[in-house]
Amino acid sequence: ANLASSSYRDKDKSFAECKKQVKLRARQMMTAMLTEFPDIKVMTSFGLGAGTGSGDLDLLPAFCDGLLEAVASDQAYARAQVIDGYEEGYYIATVKGYRRAYDRMRRPGGIAYQRSEQDQAWADHGAAAFGVYPDENRLDAFKTQIVSAMTHTDAYVWLFTNGSFFHANNIPSLPGRHAKETDRYIQCLAEVTGLPRATPPGRYRAIGHWRMEEGRGTSTADLSGLGFNGTLSAAGLWTRDTPTLPKVPNNRSALDLRGGSQYVNIDGFGYYSRSPEGDNRDMTTSHLGNLYFTDHTLEFSFWWDGQKSPEPQYLYGADGGKDKTGHANTFAYCGRIPAGKRKLIHWQRGDYGDEYGTIQIDLAKAHAVGAYRFGQWANVGIKIKTIDSRKWRVFLNGMDVTAEPWAGVYKGHETIGGYGFMDGKQRLHAFLIDLVLGARNADELGITDPFNGMLDEFRITAGQVPVKDLLSAE
Repeated sequence: ANLASSSYRDKDKSFAECKKQVKLRARQMMTAMLTEFPDIKVMTSFGLGAGTGSGDLDLLPAFCDGLLEAVASDQAYARAQVIDGYEEGYYIATVKGYRRAYDRMRRPGGIAYQRSEQDQAWADHGAAAFGVYPDENRLDAFKTQIVSAMTHTDAYVWLFTNGSFFHANNIPSLPGRHAKETDRYIQCLAEVTGLPRATPPGRYRAIGHWRMEEGRGTSTADLSGLGFNGTLSAAGLWTRDTPTLPKVPNNRSALDLRGGSQYVNIDGFGYYSRSPEGDNRDMTTSHLGNLYFTDHTLEFSFWWDGQKSPEPQYLYGADGGKDKTGHANTFAYCGRIPAGKRKLIHWQRGDYGDEYGTIQIDLAKAHAVGAYRFGQWANVGIKIKTIDSRKWRVFLNGMDVTAEPWAGVYKGHETIGGYGFMDGKQRLHAFLIDLVLGARNADELGITDPFNGMLDEFRITAGQVPVKDLLSAE
């Protein structure tokens, strides 16, 4: 809602007229919600306790009054609430600050009561709540914030973290430190609240998991829960020939991409194919593109007959794109078998660089020592950690083969370039175009370089998956 009366001056509306209409619309909206949910709790980030001195929110009290009028209109809504989320609460750092904020909202005679024409309704149905924005440098300050917010809230306390506790966690020039700090803060939160940790230190979470179990149709579900479902380029790509994986005992189907230019497009994975401007694109794509681009685990099963080809074959790939100003972007995340080679190479590069970090398995040499067989299923796991690929680890069929002479870092490509800062400012790093499985999705070129083989169980996990939890681990 636009709650600045100045926005309506060109319509020759007086402040009193604007105030009356805003209150009416708020009451109508709240009545509609109460009709379906009589016990509803509605929280606004700006409420009666918010600062409105600039005029940008001078209609906010009328809006809140409209909500309160609806709640107070019928005893059936006795349990409904209007909660002031107090936007300024993110920046409170002291016990005294929380006390003052609570008094603004809930103390009789305080600013909220002075602004509202529904004093009794606010007393009966109003509530105060606080969001906490963690202090990056001091754990004791964070503890003070949480304890103080919980002491003074009537309803809720929440944390605003945007995927991590610190923006600096997105920057690989601080390897590991902020991830460890985040764990300390989560542990502090668990101790203060008495809540159990959802996951232990060193936590991880799937941010894309395509099991490819459908067996028919042209779509495959993302089991991570984030909604990045895949669309097949054709319907007849399913096979009952599947890999044997210890963590996947009932594997029923896989994708057979042999003999044609077929692939799976991961819908919405690219920054510009997600929601329109106005929705929070950054949060929905930052899992791998920002925070976890240099801290994640990639796993997939593949079948390949070992036949060399004059063109590269991509098992997966998203390469390039354009930023908001239309400039070419260098972001790349790909796994390929190079032209004329029997090697499997994973490589990735940040949005603003030239160099790419790479890790490899020489499949021909792995075959020679019995660690791999052409024409049979194999599972690969890659643990990407920091921008230095010499610190990455690669697994073949559950075994760490990083130190083998036929696997490990690809010499000459040890560092992910173009990540972190540009022109002294931190930049968003994200897939600009959708990830494709079974081919390469290249900006301006489209879908190219298909994989002549089979794929199954493709999983991307934010954080480092313990070896025992890899899909191929016994």
